[in-house]
Amino acid sequence: MPPLELSDADAGEVLARGELEVLGRMPWASNATLLAIARADGVDVQAIYKPRRGERPLWDFPSGTLCQREVATYELSDALGWGLVPPTVLREGPLGVGMVQRFVDHDPEEHYFTLLEEHADRFRQFAVFDVLVNNADRKGGHCIRSRPNGAIVGIDHGLTFHPAWKLRTVIWDFAGEAVSPQLADDVCRVAVDVNGPLGARLTPLVSTLELDAVRERAKELIGAGRLHEASRMVRRSLVVGLGVSFVVATTTAATAPWTLRLFTHDPAIIEAATTLLWLTVLLEPGRTCNIVVINALRATGDARFPVMVGAVSMLLVMAGGSWLLGVHFGLGLVGVWIAYAADEWLRGLIMAIRWWRHGWVPLARATRKRVLAQRWALAVQDAEAHTG
Repeated sequence: MPPLELSDADAGEVLARGELEVLGRMPWASNATLLAIARADGVDVQAIYKPRRGERPLWDFPSGTLCQREVATYELSDALGWGLVPPTVLREGPLGVGMVQRFVDHDPEEHYFTLLEEHADRFRQFAVFDVLVNNADRKGGHCIRSRPNGAIVGIDHGLTFHPAWKLRTVIWDFAGEAVSPQLADDVCRVAVDVNGPLGARLTPLVSTLELDAVRERAKELIGAGRLHEASRMVRRSLVVGLGVSFVVATTTAATAPWTLRLFTHDPAIIEAATTLLWLTVLLEPGRTCNIVVINALRATGDARFPVMVGAVSMLLVMAGGSWLLGVHFGLGLVGVWIAYAADEWLRGLIMAIRWWRHGWVPLARATRKRVLAQRWALAVQDAEAHTG
């Protein structure tokens, strides 16, 4: 069977137990990187062999651990189910212990920058993965496309899993994007698995401190907590909402003398309704402010404050103002409409002040922690269901 027809699982078996023959050294590699063939049961698999003894010492990574980190990234990629890293094993070879990875036949002229436009979603996986493993060396040429099946995979993952933040990557095109729910679910599942079978596979490869750092980075990816981005989004929504509501309300009021004739020809009704529609021009922006900011506050977990302010304002301003203006001063329906507008504006301004002064931030952080805890618990239950 030709090697390229092998599944990754079968190729991994050959890499792990087959006889390893070194063919030569790969050019332009900073550490010893050898082209080899693994043979078992009449099956040949081309491979890259990086012996531990060929690693150059680094000041920020423990000596002799780069080959282990390459295997750890494969284990994590495999647990995610994303297939970002070719099958990789740690084993004895002609030059001692090292990592052995399935060789990927590819066009060296293709790389991240040439593949990005047509494979953006695949590189979103890479972006999340690089954060999770804390990749300190993601070059464009480390993203390659397999000639046999067109799969895009990553290579050269020796500088990963450091407990200190060391992300260095060319994949910045998705910076600021929210992690998709599907990717977040995969990360959550794997973060739980770090305490189980995946952790057992990673423990011989990276330190306990480095495993703890993986858990922390996973939690950050699951819930990004981008509060500043939320604040900017509310500003944009408010500006658009105020503009649209003002234009629609003004247009409706200005055309009322003609459009109302579609429903009635009574001059008194048309005059009263036109007056109310012009008052609506004053009312609608306040109501828009109310709707946008109150829903934003509720989304952050700050639901009690809008309810309390709303109850007081509607009782005193809307109900009390309607009686005062409509009954006491004899303005009737116009007085009720003015009280209605005053209530909307008062509540909208109070909510806006609370938002701009960040009174919602502590509650947003508490909500985020609660959601993460719930999501974590669901992932634990799912993991227990699959293992039990």
